[in-house]
Amino acid sequence: MAFMIALTRGLPGAFPRHHLDLFNETNNGNKTNHVFAVELDMIQSEDFHDINNNHVGIDINGLNSTLAELVAYYYNGNGVF
Repeated sequence: MAFMIALTRGLPGAFPRHHLDLFNETNNGNKTNHVFAVELDMIQSEDFHDINNNHVGIDINGLNSTLAELVAYYYNGNGVF
């Protein structure tokens, strides 16, 4: 799942599923896309260099995360991650 901000509803030639109906193999990461997204990712995709199968990522102009962090929580307030 991704929450995104973009200038248009989709980019020409976008592929469904793997590219979220936003990008294709040639425009993924293109600086002219003008897309910002926060992804809640539960699938590791080596094509997009995901860090694991449970992370939150910040994506700019493509599906490769500019910044990604593991999803976790602190248990019972004792500071254990």
